[in-house]
Amino acid sequence: MGCLSVHLSYYIIPTFILIVFLFAMYKKCDAYDAFIEGSRDGVKTSIAILPFLISMYIAVRIFDASGFLQDLIRLKSIPFELILQGIFKPFSNNASMSFMLKAYEAYGVDSKEAVVSSILQGGTDTTMYVMTLYFGSVGISKYRHAPAVGLLNDLFCFCLCMVLYFVIL
Repeated sequence: MGCLSVHLSYYIIPTFILIVFLFAMYKKCDAYDAFIEGSRDGVKTSIAILPFLISMYIAVRIFDASGFLQDLIRLKSIPFELILQGIFKPFSNNASMSFMLKAYEAYGVDSKEAVVSSILQGGTDTTMYVMTLYFGSVGISKYRHAPAVGLLNDLFCFCLCMVLYFVIL
């Protein structure tokens, strides 16, 4: 049965594509031209957001190379995985997730560190990533209060998680 399900999974995407083309034929629209137009728009969007992605990558690399992270690791009262997760979450969900998984491995999934890390992961957002990528791709250049509100939310959630860590749990 296991081998059969693996082989059937190879047919899911081609079947989906076939269904889309059959539906397009039923609706009498040119699916190929629509696909080409969508691909053209996708390339335009990719080119439009490329500078924002590059700037975020450079900003994270500069922050990493500054040595600030090594100074934070020296703090002993708070697990450094939580600190790093709180710092990186506004910039990168994947980096934040990797620190959460490190907390799971280091302390166990049922530990208070893991619970606080999970709350931090779910309660905050990739604020800077969202603003640079999505606002930039649609041409919004005046963010007004969005960065302050988003980062304030992230800071509030981090502080609340620290209260949970030290007081409640």
